[in-house]
Amino acid sequence: DWTGYDARYVILISDAGPRTSGDPLSATGLSTTALRELARENQIATWVLHLRTPEGTENHPFAEQQYRALSEIEDIGDFYYGVETGDVDAFQQALAALTSQLTAQVAETAKGLPPKLFESNTVTEESVAAESSELDAFQQKAARLGYALRMNYLNENKAAGIPVLFDAWLIDRDFEDPAQRDLDVRVILTRDQLSDLHDVLRQVLEIAEEGALAPQDFLGELKSLAAAISRDPEKTNTATQVGGGQSLADLGYMREYIEGLPYTSEVMNLDLATWQEWSAQKQFEFINQLDKKIAYYKALHENVDLWISLDGGAVDGDSLNPLLLEALP
Repeated sequence: DWTGYDARYVILISDAGPRTSGDPLSATGLSTTALRELARENQIATWVLHLRTPEGTENHPFAEQQYRALSEIEDIGDFYYGVETGDVDAFQQALAALTSQLTAQVAETAKGLPPKLFESNTVTEESVAAESSELDAFQQKAARLGYALRMNYLNENKAAGIPVLFDAWLIDRDFEDPAQRDLDVRVILTRDQLSDLHDVLRQVLEIAEEGALAPQDFLGELKSLAAAISRDPEKTNTATQVGGGQSLADLGYMREYIEGLPYTSEVMNLDLATWQEWSAQKQFEFINQLDKKIAYYKALHENVDLWISLDGGAVDGDSLNPLLLEALP
């Protein structure tokens, strides 16, 4: 029972790689990215100890790639540690170092002591120097994460809180490295709105799957669905009649969710003429992307702990969740 805790660690120990979202034996049906975001929403840091045994050699590169992505913490790095050949002594050393790091963090927090910087033990034997260096780097990141979690807790619980509403502007990308994101942009949705997103995207997915088999009917089916679900039939009818409906957004799909946002929708802005020019493989990748978002919406909708009721009552259709901008369709 993790009730009442503001930060959580999950440590995964495995000699096997993860199942992909499309694997029929996948327990969640979620991609690595979706699982990481769900953990993040629950303030969970995931660590992976990967026992790289000889039996799984062919799977090691894929498993490492997926586990690094799963355990990635922005601005700190990933929490993946590979134990070569599954060596028992190396595994024991890594596990002892990590549990020592965690227990020290908890003890310092409980006593109200300031966080300590990680200090590496001196290693003189060249045969273990590389392995020790990797473990030291892992512990250094663990120390940084512990510090960040404490600062986040203090910021959220200090008496002088952030104003409820304010106007401001800011830059969401690093000037020196524009690929580096400095903050998360989120859109507040109700649980009913997320349900709408899920249901409409599910219908679009079904039409897309049929369209991959019968491309000539794809646009007509989408126009019919848009007319049925649009909250502004006049716009939909106009777009259809004048031939202006060249994308899902043009046809009226989810217009109210994406209009005015600093966001270019990958799904809603798809040019329908482009779809017909795509190869079967490209269409399949698009369909797979839709399927992943639908699975994420379903998982988020069912996790009542992630929803906020403004009246303090039970979670219902009016409860709110700050959805990551990139999670929109």
